[in-house]
Amino acid sequence: MPRWIIGLLLAGCGTPVATPDSAPAPVADTVATTGPDAMPSPSPSPSPSPSPSPSPEPTPDPPPAPETPFPTRYPRGALHSPLSPYVVDRLRAIAVNAAPRFSRVGDSITVSPSFLDCFAAAAVDYGAHPEWQAAAQTFAASFPRASLAAKGGWAAFNVLGGTTSPLDKEIAAYDPSFAVVMLGTNDSAYGPASYDFFAYADDMFEIVDALIASGVVPIVSSIPPRTNNPTAAARVPSYNSFLRGLAEARQIPFVDYYTPMLALPNKGLSGDGVHPSVKSGAPCDLAAAYGYNLRNAVTIEALHRAKAVVLDGAAAPDPAGVRLAGSGTSADPIIIDALPFAHAADTSRAPQDVIEGYPACDQGQNESGGEVIYRLTLTAATTITARVVDPGAPDIDVHLLRADGTCLARAHRSLTLALDAGSYALSLDTFVSGGSAKAGEYLLLVDEEPE
Repeated sequence: MPRWIIGLLLAGCGTPVATPDSAPAPVADTVATTGPDAMPSPSPSPSPSPSPSPSPEPTPDPPPAPETPFPTRYPRGALHSPLSPYVVDRLRAIAVNAAPRFSRVGDSITVSPSFLDCFAAAAVDYGAHPEWQAAAQTFAASFPRASLAAKGGWAAFNVLGGTTSPLDKEIAAYDPSFAVVMLGTNDSAYGPASYDFFAYADDMFEIVDALIASGVVPIVSSIPPRTNNPTAAARVPSYNSFLRGLAEARQIPFVDYYTPMLALPNKGLSGDGVHPSVKSGAPCDLAAAYGYNLRNAVTIEALHRAKAVVLDGAAAPDPAGVRLAGSGTSADPIIIDALPFAHAADTSRAPQDVIEGYPACDQGQNESGGEVIYRLTLTAATTITARVVDPGAPDIDVHLLRADGTCLARAHRSLTLALDAGSYALSLDTFVSGGSAKAGEYLLLVDEEPE
């Protein structure tokens, strides 16, 4: 049973002020007056009565102002993130010189000939989705092409290495409008001393932002499960939670490859417990219950969806969704309405700057910069992990507070705490050093730890 519920914060609403319609102009009553009887005399011609003025029409109420567009949230459990009007506008703004080309960015699971190469051949079984064939035809030249930004054994930092990075070389060589991105399987096996979660997250932000700056729409995929290394396998869900949050922060497509893999035999993996399985001789049998067959299916569908809205100009297929509740102040915190939870914000535009310190968690740090406040309500005892990714120069710290504001824990980047049922707050506050607030962008991730 899920043990989180929507945290409800009731904000007082102002009483609406009624604006009366314009009242009709009053019409005066006319009273006929006659003089006393005398000698008969000709009756004077009656003066014509003035015609009453017509009542003006009531002034109609003005139409409601259109709702300000807002970023789309990426719900957990969805195979593909929504292509809402907001997201579609974003993708079209990125791919200003839209071209029918995509690049691959990744490791051995991406360079394998079992991934996408088969779409260049005739032996593709689209099953119930013949409409995907149009995408295969559009991107025909890209399927068999070897990418300069994908290689076996690579972690995210390898894509960025060198004076001219492999990513920059690939963009310059092929000038794609899309990039299929999946990295993290090798990263998850590195120990904290050499390459940890936050180094990986910083590198993934850099990769995605470099693609966007070059006019390339990244299509980010979650990484598959693994069974060969218990430590690395335990890290996969947190990596995938971050990847969804990264895609949501940048409003780019996200593909959940991980979840449907769990339902396949051996979790869709080959005998090594790392690489996907494949149907012998038929990786493009898109309904077959094998790991590479599944990845080929979800990727051609993602390319089909992106092609429709970016290259073909089709309307957004998905609605705007629900706006995240709360403004981020202490009086109106942002509601953490589901776990896992992800939200990107920027403390240089923080909604408040009123908390100067957290006495119960004081370690001598100066947290006098702007902060953003979140509300978490739990219905049962739960262990949570809150992480804050702040790529680049910003330094945003995370504080877990009781409902009364008492600080329970504080961390530079990550904290894990067993909590009783109840209401809590998270304060994402800006560290100040040498009189300078290290404000900037962050991505907050809140996950429920397994029992």
